[in-house]
Amino acid sequence: MSDAVATKKIPVSPIGRVSFHALYEPDAMEEKQEKKYGVTLIFPKTAINDPAFKAMIEAAEAACQAEFKCGLKGGPGKKIKSPFHDGATKSHLDGYGDEFIFCRFSGRIQPAVVGPNKQPIAPDVRPEAGGVYNGCYGRVSYNVYTYNKVNNGVGLGLLNFQKTGDGELFGFGGSDPDEDFDVVEGSAAGDNEVGDIL
Repeated sequence: MSDAVATKKIPVSPIGRVSFHALYEPDAMEEKQEKKYGVTLIFPKTAINDPAFKAMIEAAEAACQAEFKCGLKGGPGKKIKSPFHDGATKSHLDGYGDEFIFCRFSGRIQPAVVGPNKQPIAPDVRPEAGGVYNGCYGRVSYNVYTYNKVNNGVGLGLLNFQKTGDGELFGFGGSDPDEDFDVVEGSAAGDNEVGDIL
């Protein structure tokens, strides 16, 4: 029999679509919130049958029972904020909708950000060169915690992030300058007067 002590493997989320990522610089989702590193992952609701998603649910339920003596749905006189959210609540945003569920992972310590081959991805790498962007696919290593400052709830802590694939870019700010502009040739157009446009 080996004398080696088995170490508990850090849990890893299922692969989801990246949204509202703050993997390189901490940010706050709402005004007056503490700025943290974080990423939202969007999953199809069918993902709840994925073993990795089941493990997230079980870990969150266990933490809730241990801290609040009830499940994520709460109990008599107890309202619990769950880390699992219905995509229908953000159906006006890219990537969300009735058929999706999403989770926010966050933490105070900057996560490592790596690609499919586990090589680091720098913050200045553009999407077309393999960078991380809202709309790509990825997964995180995480932990589960409880909080009771203003609300009682269960959260998902962000440890590290791995990009696993590309997807359509969400929102603004990701255009390619080669596609936006033509090469400037010759002299500029004639001068205009401010009065021509005001």
